Amino acid sequence: MNKIKNTFTNFKKIIDKFPITIITVFILTIMNAVFIDSNSLEDIMKYINEFLLIFCCSSFFIETIFKNKKKYFLYIIGVLIAVAFTCFLNIKDISQNSLYFIKRVTFCYTISLVITAIYYNYKKTKKKFNEYVCGVFIELFKTSIIYAILAIGLSIISSVFTLLILEDYSFDLFVRLEILLFGLYYFPCIINSFINIKKDDNKYMKTVMRYVLEPLVIVSFIIIYVYILKIIILRDIPSNEIFRILTSLFVIGYPIWTANSFYKEKNILDKINSKLPLLFIPFIFLQIYSIGTRIYHNGITEARYLCIMFIILEIIYIVIYIANRKKEDKILFIFVILIVISTIIPVINMSSISDYSQYHNLNIYKKKDYYTKEEKQKILGAYYYLVRKDRKEVHKLLTDKDIEVIKSFNKCSYKCYDGVRCSQIASKKNYFATLLIHELDVSGYSKISLVKARSKQYDKILKKEDFEEVELYINRDYNVIDKVDLSNEILDYIKNKDNFREYVESHNEIVIDKYKKLVISSITIRYDLENDGILSYNISGYLLEK
Repeated sequence: MNKIKNTFTNFKKIIDKFPITIITVFILTIMNAVFIDSNSLEDIMKYINEFLLIFCCSSFFIETIFKNKKKYFLYIIGVLIAVAFTCFLNIKDISQNSLYFIKRVTFCYTISLVITAIYYNYKKTKKKFNEYVCGVFIELFKTSIIYAILAIGLSIISSVFTLLILEDYSFDLFVRLEILLFGLYYFPCIINSFINIKKDDNKYMKTVMRYVLEPLVIVSFIIIYVYILKIIILRDIPSNEIFRILTSLFVIGYPIWTANSFYKEKNILDKINSKLPLLFIPFIFLQIYSIGTRIYHNGITEARYLCIMFIILEIIYIVIYIANRKKEDKILFIFVILIVISTIIPVINMSSISDYSQYHNLNIYKKKDYYTKEEKQKILGAYYYLVRKDRKEVHKLLTDKDIEVIKSFNKCSYKCYDGVRCSQIASKKNYFATLLIHELDVSGYSKISLVKARSKQYDKILKKEDFEEVELYINRDYNVIDKVDLSNEILDYIKNKDNFREYVESHNEIVIDKYKKLVISSITIRYDLENDGILSYNISGYLLEK
């Protein structure tokens, strides 16, 4: 009973401290649980979700920093900012480049507010950084275990109830309950983990952290060192996966060795734990080599830019750790600064640097008449990268004949973009339309079925005959209930791909025969721009029968 009482007490404290944030999350959770399968409200829910998520970050920051002050004016500012970002993110006529910039600014805004709020909460606890990390880690660990147990329990109960009582196979109830559990229970508990740090005397948690998690990190370090020896002895080239592995090791290992540094037992594990950040230094050189090789061969992209920033973060952390461990907490501010630089600072943000690098690669085409395979790889990769980002300057730099020659480079045997041929990237495009069907005229029909249809393969160009007998099936049990000829309609959709959604919206009713009609509510067509053909399709809609 005391545990249950403490849980309710903690919930009350969280709601008292973050009332607007918690109410926002509750509204977001309940709306998604209720309308999760509502196709007619899909676009509206997208607007609402974006607005509430952005405002939730604003309110969390406001309620953390300005707790004892009147915040009404600040809340209004937070609402206006959330409305502005949501509107900008959903402008249909905006260029892809502008939309991408707005997404970066939105990401920078939300992440910066959350990290700053967490840092402020840490400062208010007046605890050492390692003690704070230890407390947060323990609270999150305990909370996640309880959440996992509840989630499994709910899944079992809801599945049994759905199958036996409702005799339904859609499992909608299970999904709704899991959404409610996450939003109404787990999320408030996560917030509580960052603000309600207690001195933990639980021997079990100490044992888990000290004698289970830390040894696992140490074993991972040993494996990487053995791998480095293998590279040196056999003179192998490091695997492309090594960067991801080392980055994951740092992300997982950092909170574990920081939390464990709070325990002062003066044993062998304590000594090893204090040396883990220093033992990570050789791994940074391996990361630099791994990402440097990719940049040398293919130039900088946003993903590689972020890899560079992460390496910089690791280096700064190591320097702080060596120089003055008491300043470890500043790594949170460094993280925010790097986020700001990466997303919004002119000239040096990830988009600008990546574009400059790829334009440099593309210019190789204009400077030479003969190209090595490596240069063809760079030129082709740069062309598709810039076209995918809708950079108009490409067509100013290249003539139609230049583009035709560059596209012919896709016959080169080299691979890029992490193992995928450059010609296979960005030469594919999805055309999709989700229609808001508020009313459906069923007069003259006696039966309506929610149906779906999809292509049976995804790796070769479909022919017209592949659309002549499209199978319609019921989503619940995948039973085929009818077939329909969509060859003319789908080809017409593609002919009008420049205004795809508007055309589908005005041509979404397909008469099968005098007894049946298909009304399309959602359609996605994957198109191969390079070979000018359809690769796959996915359709949802309503089958009306007399």
